[in-house]
Amino acid sequence: GGGGGGGGGGAGEGASLIEAAGAAPSPSSVLPPDTGGELLLHNATLPCILSAVVRAFRSHAAALPLMGHPLELVRNQLGRWVSGLDPPSAEAGALPVVSTKSELRVATPETPLPLVLAWLSEPDGPGAVPVVDKATGALVDVYSRSDILSLAHGGAYGALQSQWDSSTVSHALSLAHGSMHSRAASTGALSGSTDPSGMDKAALAARQTITVTRAEPLRRIVDRLALPGVRRVVVVSATNAVEGLVTDRDLSALLFA
Repeated sequence: GGGGGGGGGGAGEGASLIEAAGAAPSPSSVLPPDTGGELLLHNATLPCILSAVVRAFRSHAAALPLMGHPLELVRNQLGRWVSGLDPPSAEAGALPVVSTKSELRVATPETPLPLVLAWLSEPDGPGAVPVVDKATGALVDVYSRSDILSLAHGGAYGALQSQWDSSTVSHALSLAHGSMHSRAASTGALSGSTDPSGMDKAALAARQTITVTRAEPLRRIVDRLALPGVRRVVVVSATNAVEGLVTDRDLSALLFA
């Protein structure tokens, strides 16, 4: 279908089910002979499916030429982008625009937290907001829906209630990083689930920010998004200025549409 073509019926169906469920795990099951029920085999996730795509096409790149295209040539159909970028060249082989997504919003450490939470509550949004240096536009961090859930679960937002209207993204990010340390201290130290810095590994995986450039091939973006815990990559310029954001759901929509 669409831009991907030949992505595989099973993988495409699985990815579509996960898309409909909002990227939650999708159970794969089989109906054994002479029984009246289904046997659960596996909980499929988008990273799991993307990993399978990587393995399937690593040695057969010619079967899916799209994988060799630079991100610049597929961005009309993939991800969200800041305003002001020149459109990709149709003469160079850029994919045509098939739908219009909202432009990528970015925040600075000084952006009011209630405003960013409103952005993240939009149902068709990317689920994350890049945070940039106000003076240079360079990437500083990423604030995401998973940060909201993590801080809410730990009760950290209670510390902001008395100054909610003046709370900023910087305040929330400080709490997010502190939350990782507190979880490591309470649960990870005895289980071996922390890295040498004392950070909880699962929390680090969720928070790690992976960057790519528009010149990199789509195959490399698939590789990155197939890594455990990685839900998005931030597209940056040579000066580390934020240009776009590509999520695992964006990639699934392109490959399996």
